[in-house]
Amino acid sequence: MVAEHERMRKECAEKDERINEQNMLLRTLKAEKDQMSKDLEEMRRICSEMKEQREDKGQMAFIGKGLFAYMNDWNDAAFNVFSEALANGSFTNEESALLHILRAKALAACGRPSDDLAVIADCCMAIDKGLGGWEVHQLRGKHLLQQELFGAAIGDLEIVNRFKRSAETLQALHEAKNKLMIWETQSHHNALGLQQTATKPQILKAYKDLSMKYHPDRHRDKPEVLQKAFEEKFKRITTAKTDLMENQQQWQHEARFQQNGYRRP
Repeated sequence: MVAEHERMRKECAEKDERINEQNMLLRTLKAEKDQMSKDLEEMRRICSEMKEQREDKGQMAFIGKGLFAYMNDWNDAAFNVFSEALANGSFTNEESALLHILRAKALAACGRPSDDLAVIADCCMAIDKGLGGWEVHQLRGKHLLQQELFGAAIGDLEIVNRFKRSAETLQALHEAKNKLMIWETQSHHNALGLQQTATKPQILKAYKDLSMKYHPDRHRDKPEVLQKAFEEKFKRITTAKTDLMENQQQWQHEARFQQNGYRRP
């Protein structure tokens, strides 16, 4: 009986020892698993940083290529590089603003009037993203003036005049104010680009052509400064067309009145 008890005690002790060994092995394996997870996470972090560094270097090389083209007066090439960078790159607001103004300068240097609105739009994007220096307003004001958007141009040129007063800026501001005054006080015929002898069909055609250019619905996707400027233009030509059409009706009525042998008292 004593021998049997001793045998069972030894078996229990051996089982407890095996259980302790297995538990220790499990703890060791868990610790190793946790360490492997940490190592794997660290490797992922390092790989991610290396990828970001490669991308940053690639983006900087891209921007450097655009600047090189711009500095060598290859303005169309510079515009294309900056456009591709903006379309495909990931930038902070400051970096994006800088790319927009660089693209605007490259496009402006091409000297094509058809590019004025694109230059203005890029300047607006740069300003919206925090790059609101006087040079940006000067560039935008110049192209607003070239597009005969005098009110908006005056706003930009006044900002430039406050921070960088010069004879050139004062002259441009004076020119913009004079042209705005002429535009606001011009005759309805001049507003539509017509002669005083324009007929009703000519008035309607001129209004249709200009409304295709200035109608607010055609500029919903443009920056706010352009939307407001074109809205003012559209209101002016609409007023001109309405008044001229009313005058045409009065003249026609007067002509019929006289043809019937009546005279005004």
